[in-house]
Amino acid sequence: MNNPIAQTTFEATFTDAYGVEHPAAVCAIAAISRTESCHFTSDLATAGETTANCYYSVRYWHNAEALASGAKDLLYSDKEGIGQLQFAFTGDKTLTELLSDCQAHFIAILAGTAQ
Repeated sequence: MNNPIAQTTFEATFTDAYGVEHPAAVCAIAAISRTESCHFTSDLATAGETTANCYYSVRYWHNAEALASGAKDLLYSDKEGIGQLQFAFTGDKTLTELLSDCQAHFIAILAGTAQ
């Protein structure tokens, strides 16, 4: 199945899990998975509460020159070795919207402002 969503890159600055600084890393969302859960009450007259989560991973190249020269991408992981990132969301979102949200969430994680 072809993916109708265009892969987009974005720039980020971070130090990887090995202590290597990447001042102008070229990043791309590598994978997105969303889940929805509904918890029903024992009162059948009450609608269940639905929650949704987005899980994603990020690939990166040290810089634009590395990407252009065909260098292998790396998968981002934090200092604890966690590479799958996650956030909760509400409402219906397309994959294109989630892709944009993943990029913004990743930048917020790097800035220390992610919730």
